[in-house]
Amino acid sequence: MKFTTPARRVLAAGAVSALAAGALVTTTATTANAAPGSNVYSCTTSAGPQNVTVDVDVPLIGAVTQLDAGQPVDPAVLPVTIEANLTFTISNNFKLLLGSLGVQEMEVPAYGGDFGNSKIPVEAFAASVTDMTQNEDTTWSVDVTTPVIAFKAPAAGTAVPVQTPKKFGIVAQIGGEPADVTCTRSDAADVLTTIDVVKTASTTTGKSAKRSFAKGTNAKVNVTVAGAYKKPSGQVILKKGTKTLDKGKLRKGKAVLSTKALKVGKNKLTVIYKGDGYYTGSKDAVTVKVTR
Repeated sequence: MKFTTPARRVLAAGAVSALAAGALVTTTATTANAAPGSNVYSCTTSAGPQNVTVDVDVPLIGAVTQLDAGQPVDPAVLPVTIEANLTFTISNNFKLLLGSLGVQEMEVPAYGGDFGNSKIPVEAFAASVTDMTQNEDTTWSVDVTTPVIAFKAPAAGTAVPVQTPKKFGIVAQIGGEPADVTCTRSDAADVLTTIDVVKTASTTTGKSAKRSFAKGTNAKVNVTVAGAYKKPSGQVILKKGTKTLDKGKLRKGKAVLSTKALKVGKNKLTVIYKGDGYYTGSKDAVTVKVTR
């Protein structure tokens, strides 16, 4: 059974421009940018749990120092390939078990480091059981190198950790049929590197829903909040001076606010967006006309 390799996603033109302008901040690539980690995983098998030690290093990730929150990053469009170097180590008993079942490859369709509320995934790959080398302590190891694929930066935060994953899946061929194995981390996550993720500017637009409203009826204001990478979320407020007239939550970047507390004539109001984990706040002035 062949596993499906995730399709590479290309950055939108705006994001490419952002990268060129320095939204992806890096340092000069040196050995100091290495991002190694090691964890023991307990993997479910028909013969009970089996431990797999995974050593991982993603050297060029250590060169990234800052990203915009929500920013799509496709390593395929960068000047150098960002690769993950992994070493899988299993016990001699696990190796014998795999051999008895006729397993020649451990296919890993989805492996990725945890990055805030997002992930940094790598290309699907296979770790060859038949190519494993026995170590002095009788364990067996195999090395795999696979490229990092497209990901999105998480919500904003200072020194957001890129960590070894909580779990990953293995697909093994047993008797010509695929067997799914889940491997769960047994110890604390290793931090490969940290990246500052910063909020970007939002744009708020308020517009009266109608040219005018009769006094005593709900005067409605349509609110749209836009951002560079994803639909902003969170709260918007309608105010007249310091007085709050209405509040609402954005849905897909939009909201409708309303009020009856307006005098006859032109009322100058302010729509305020409070911001969220990805965007800073913003506001807009809107005029609502009320007639008798």
